[in-house]
Amino acid sequence: MKKKNIFKLFFAGVAVLFFLTGCSGDKEVSEDKVEEYKETLNKYYEAYGNGNFEEAISYFNKGFEYEEAGQKYVGEDVVKAAIIKNQHLKHEFEIISMESIEGGILVTLNNSSYLLKLSGIENYESQEFFAFKDDKIDSVVTKIDEDDYIYISKMIEADPGIVLDKEEEKVFISSFADNSTAEAAGVKAGAELVSIDNVPVANFELGVNEAVYRLAGRNETTVNIKVIQDGEEKEFQLDRVMK
Repeated sequence: MKKKNIFKLFFAGVAVLFFLTGCSGDKEVSEDKVEEYKETLNKYYEAYGNGNFEEAISYFNKGFEYEEAGQKYVGEDVVKAAIIKNQHLKHEFEIISMESIEGGILVTLNNSSYLLKLSGIENYESQEFFAFKDDKIDSVVTKIDEDDYIYISKMIEADPGIVLDKEEEKVFISSFADNSTAEAAGVKAGAELVSIDNVPVANFELGVNEAVYRLAGRNETTVNIKVIQDGEEKEFQLDRVMK
């Protein structure tokens, strides 16, 4: 496979990506700072992996922000949202290497996710570039192989157009997207979702989040659901269509 790398911000484990500019630092990192910055990043990743937002953000400058298409985003909110989302995905990562390059530290990671594994994606590799200012992280950009991203996107690009809601430990169909194949097949809003492809909702580790991923898949494939509606248990085979 020909490798074609692009720099992207890749929070949430998958599907939420933003093109960034200014991925290189202004000057090379001095040798006496390289090990210090690596230690900072090790602590950051440990806090990030443990879902400790307060500690994770402490390694960033207060003015940390990134820019996409002329719009600026506050870094604190970005990191917090990323940690919460990755907890929902049960995202895990392993640090493969760290090296000083282009005025910052480039970290190579091996990533995996419980929910992505449901889609047949065992792992993917990414590289995060960190620039520092005043000995704190000032910006971060992630580089992911474009072919890997396209493959991941295609594995979850379509669904039957169901909007879900949770009440206590039960998952319900609350509404439908436009052109929903589920609605066309006779599934009704208010129906309780019992299983997806013969896996009971009661066995889902991540509730609604897991249901969303199990419903998704490649375009023009099918998914089987069992629901309780009108007081009866019914089964439907639904077509997945592009979101």
